[in-house]
Amino acid sequence: MTLSTSAIVGIKFGKTLGGYNPKQVDDFLNEVIQGLEKLTKENNTLKKQNITLAESNLSVKSKNSILIESNASLVREVEEYKNSLKKYKGIENMAQYSLFSIREMNDEIQQGAAQKAEIIINEAKLLSNEIVKKAQMEKAHMLEQLEQAKQDLLG
Repeated sequence: MTLSTSAIVGIKFGKTLGGYNPKQVDDFLNEVIQGLEKLTKENNTLKKQNITLAESNLSVKSKNSILIESNASLVREVEEYKNSLKKYKGIENMAQYSLFSIREMNDEIQQGAAQKAEIIINEAKLLSNEIVKKAQMEKAHMLEQLEQAKQDLLG
């Protein structure tokens, strides 16, 4: 026999001489019935809560699985960004080195150009001095010739 409230309500005890007090038995059975009904309700409520929690647990597991996949994807993406960053830092370093080299070459070219300009200026000064000397010598020679021509005419 399964113990249930309807089974307890339906129980009938035979009467015997010197048996239990029927009112006390009935009162006790009523308490048992009330306690069993309360426990049955609590059990049903707990079963429903258990089902809800199990469903919630499945939902949480599903969301957790999605989050794990998303996290793995983000980790891969971060690694890709790190690799790209390394690549761009390498490019930046090469660009800085190239810029430094260009500046050095520019300085060397400017120094060379300044030296060449100085040499050209000095050569031009020497050449102009020679031209001036030559012109002065020609002038002196022409003045001598002019003076000679004057003396030849006057004399």
